[in-house]
Amino acid sequence: MKRKTKIGIILALVLTAIVVVVGVFTNNGTNQSETKVEKNYGISYIEDLYNKLQETENYSFNTILNEENYKKISRNKDSAKIEIEDEGTAQTYIVKNENTYLLTEKNKKYYEYNNNTSILNDLENKVKDLLKNKFNEGTENINGKDYTYQEFEKTSSFLINFKKNYDNYNAKTRFYFADGNLHYIRTYVGEVQQLLKVELEFNNQKEGYKIPSDYTK
Repeated sequence: MKRKTKIGIILALVLTAIVVVVGVFTNNGTNQSETKVEKNYGISYIEDLYNKLQETENYSFNTILNEENYKKISRNKDSAKIEIEDEGTAQTYIVKNENTYLLTEKNKKYYEYNNNTSILNDLENKVKDLLKNKFNEGTENINGKDYTYQEFEKTSSFLINFKKNYDNYNAKTRFYFADGNLHYIRTYVGEVQQLLKVELEFNNQKEGYKIPSDYTK
């Protein structure tokens, strides 16, 4: 009788151990699922940015390396102004009336491209291309603040004024978000990297982009 009791106790302990082990693996599975959902949610940062750009068609989007190297986009529906500063040399594109005008500050001239507004959607197209690719996600501290980043491989389209030759296969780009807003873009090309500060505002009120009167055709 005592022997049967001992066997019963042993069986009970074994069953308890199995339940505990199963519970541990079940809980781990739940945690992994929550992490996965959280990671999938991250793509909404890029999706949300793309949707806002598409829906409003009204924004200013500046990427700044330093005072002498930047790209500033100001768009209001079917008109836009894109300013590019490259080591102190400025070029400006103005899109209006379904035409694009290239202004060169150095010689005060402008060039007209009739029935060409492809540059108008350049930013939206770059962001849209990201949605086709897989990404890695993590956190990184920049200037004392933590940001969530999404990293896309074989992507370098947001580089500005980058003079070195490189293979896009070895490039990758990180987009840094805080509170749902994009603050920085960092592109790696091999051992070289470029960190751009982002200034993004929607509901841009600028309109009527004009060619300065002292520019000649």
